Amino acid sequence: MRLVRSRVRLVGGAHGGGIDGLHGVPACREGVWLALVDERGRTGWGEASPLPGMSPETCASAYEALAALEPGSLAMAELSPRAVERALEAIPSALPSVRFALETALLDLVARSRDTSVAALLGAAPDARRELCALLAGPRPDALAEAATRAVRDGARALKLKLDGRAPLADAVARVRAVREAVPATVAVRLDANGTFDPATVSEALAALSAWSPDLFEEPVSGRALLALGRSSIPIAVDETFAAADAALRESLLGVAAALVLKPTLLGGVLACRALARTALARGVPTIVTHTLDGPIALAAAAALALALPRGLAHGLAPHPALAAYPAAHVDALDGLALRTPATPGLGVRWSLGAAA
Repeated sequence: MRLVRSRVRLVGGAHGGGIDGLHGVPACREGVWLALVDERGRTGWGEASPLPGMSPETCASAYEALAALEPGSLAMAELSPRAVERALEAIPSALPSVRFALETALLDLVARSRDTSVAALLGAAPDARRELCALLAGPRPDALAEAATRAVRDGARALKLKLDGRAPLADAVARVRAVREAVPATVAVRLDANGTFDPATVSEALAALSAWSPDLFEEPVSGRALLALGRSSIPIAVDETFAAADAALRESLLGVAAALVLKPTLLGGVLACRALARTALARGVPTIVTHTLDGPIALAAAAALALALPRGLAHGLAPHPALAAYPAAHVDALDGLALRTPATPGLGVRWSLGAAA
């Protein structure tokens, strides 16, 4: 496959709210869309949407890197994920979201060339189905309880609740209690604090929150402080700390984690995440694929990864309000609060009129 040209486009803007109560969510969400065109006129799409405060790069630096791309440098002699990996070896210093965008566009092209989906290309079965975890938002406990009730009515069997560890502990307890009391005990409730609890007092917080039987707590603290929570009263999931860690710390984190969260935008793409998932699963650590409030291209690529991994915990890829900041599109893998292997070739992203122009 020979690439003949590329196009780069800035996308995004204000998303109109709807994410009240979620710590660290910017009022605007921006990204860069990449289109790679081969010699037969087929287009593969990629997306770099670094998240401010979490990604090591900016949207501006991602745009600059993708705009400087020479398409001919990514030529592939065969049509396979391994060939994509080899093509990317020519740019080993690429920023994580840039590498993700390039990889996604190449996988999209390879899958289209083989008349199959990216999910199937990565190893997903034709009838693969994966459950999704619904993300709850609301400024008050009563609003969260209503959101939880609606999500369960819509079929959710797992819910995710964001907490801000800098607020009074009573606020966090009230939010968790409201959600837990609003849904059946069979519905999993996950917590995520993005590392905002104080390591000096997090044990007190975990003890108070454990009374409401959360199933998992993502990043109550960050960095090496997570290593001290391996025997916590609530199972601990490792997320953004893992993305920023060196090899030695990653090994230590896998020794204490109850789950590993994989964000392709932070970890350099779905192929890197697939390799990390295999390492984690070999250690008995289940994985959860989720997003960084990306747009539809990145969401479709993450969905393909989730479908190709063994069935396990519900993934964090349910549609999120920040999608409203991006050009409108339909992700074929999304089926309500579940993922299914799409029948359409490539990523399975269908654009609304003019959205991908």
